[in-house]
Amino acid sequence: MSQAVLDSSMTPRRDRSTRFVLAFLFVSLALHAGGFWFLSTLEGRKHTVAQRPVELVMVEVQKPPPLVVGMTMSSTTSAGSFAAPVGNTSYGKANGTAKDPKEVKGYSAPKYVPVYQVDSEPTVASEVKIPYPDEARRAGIEGTVTLSITIDAEGKVGTVKVISGPGYGLDEAARDAIRRFRFKPAIKGGEAVATEMKYSYTFLLD
Repeated sequence: MSQAVLDSSMTPRRDRSTRFVLAFLFVSLALHAGGFWFLSTLEGRKHTVAQRPVELVMVEVQKPPPLVVGMTMSSTTSAGSFAAPVGNTSYGKANGTAKDPKEVKGYSAPKYVPVYQVDSEPTVASEVKIPYPDEARRAGIEGTVTLSITIDAEGKVGTVKVISGPGYGLDEAARDAIRRFRFKPAIKGGEAVATEMKYSYTFLLD
């Protein structure tokens, strides 16, 4: 009677131990499976990142500008007036052969002796009668045109600039006529020299 009671009390304890062991094994397997899955996923991500293709970018290298020789009208600030060249714009090949120094003539600008330094000033040798401009005649305009002129050693008139004048065509008439004048050149030290002087021409109505 007592033996039967003893066996009946031990059975529930064994069942609880078995269930505890099974639960522990299940939790352990679940943890191991989760860890394995996490490591596999992490490793896959590493491989994915490592296998990304490398993009190559082409960089265009600019070549230096070619040799430029010469000058065109676009190199100056404007056509028809003096302007310093700002650059060479005509393509070409530079001449590689240097000239003999004996063949190269140095540039010499015209030398004009100031009129106050000459021994004798230029005088008119022959003059041209200036027709009275119609515009000035109709308007009844009289006046004096003052010019700045250069006279070379041969007595020929070079540059002519109008300093002042009444207008109405008188300035232009005096400028065009003075170019055809002939002078006896200025003298300095017994020699004819080029000089620059002022010349005035007065227009009077008849």
